[in-house]
Amino acid sequence: MFSLKNIFNNLLTENRVEFLKNKFAGEGKSLTEKEFNSLLSIDPTTNKEFLQWIIREYLKLEDEEKKRFIREDKDIIKNDLAIYQKVKSKIPVEKRDINKYSFAEFSAFITPQIFYSIDKFKKGLAYATIQNKGQETEEFWITKSGRILSDDDLMENYKR
Repeated sequence: MFSLKNIFNNLLTENRVEFLKNKFAGEGKSLTEKEFNSLLSIDPTTNKEFLQWIIREYLKLEDEEKKRFIREDKDIIKNDLAIYQKVKSKIPVEKRDINKYSFAEFSAFITPQIFYSIDKFKKGLAYATIQNKGQETEEFWITKSGRILSDDDLMENYKR
């Protein structure tokens, strides 16, 4: 059942995505529809809070770098963003603003901030453990695509 909060969040997300799509994607614009959809798939958050940053940083790349990014690096950024989302409240405030980072700077920043291990994937899921430097350990389920699942998601979508 949808709550008013869920409906409102869905509308905001749809509006954010539609606004960015209209601004950046289509004929005569910075991105093709295919590029936009690829970039949209990178953002692991349900409200697509990182999409504008992803687009901005992607547009800074040279043409060859863009091809390599879509082909090789997008999954790395998606995974880094999923982990960042999970631990960002434990990162010092002055270092949390993702807009301060390029793709390379972000990956270089987030990797040493955490220690994580992922158990073997079974049925597309793995149990992961993250420890932020000097902080408590967090445990969660993650899909092969990098989506971190809440307990509710796990119970609803992955019943055994």
